[in-house]
Amino acid sequence: MTKILLETVFGVSWAIYLGGALIMSLVWKPVQKYLPPGQTAIVCETMGRKYKWIGLGSLSLFALSWLGLGFQSLLVSKSGLDYSNFTVLLGAVAVILWMALVYLVLSMGLKIHPSSHVRISAVLDSEKRDEIKLARKAAIKKMDLMLKVELMVALLLSFVIALGQVVKI
Repeated sequence: MTKILLETVFGVSWAIYLGGALIMSLVWKPVQKYLPPGQTAIVCETMGRKYKWIGLGSLSLFALSWLGLGFQSLLVSKSGLDYSNFTVLLGAVAVILWMALVYLVLSMGLKIHPSSHVRISAVLDSEKRDEIKLARKAAIKKMDLMLKVELMVALLLSFVIALGQVVKI
């Protein structure tokens, strides 16, 4: 029963994370081009805040269920874990990719995304306003790149997990 619950949490949390990454990269990003700039800024800010917590929450549940499944395998196994070097390598690669995803979500959510939504005060001189606009554009470009990298890392981790399941069989 515990294994079924852990596998369900593992699968659902990964599906939520990967689905969110796909929506942000393949749906939301292209739609932004057709919205007025003021609307885009407000909706993007709201979606970014929510995605940060959904992404981190699902990655956390994914990791906890993954650890739980690993410990359960140790408890069920009579002779301990008997994995090949390839399986250990896959596990190490998966952990590194997971850590990269956590880093990407944190850096986008805590640093890059907020800097792309800096408000420009009406009392600033035009030079300072232009400086803020340039910084905001640079943050948006960096965010676009980070979203692409995040999606590539997430898809690569999906492949590694799938490969790990094939090797176990």
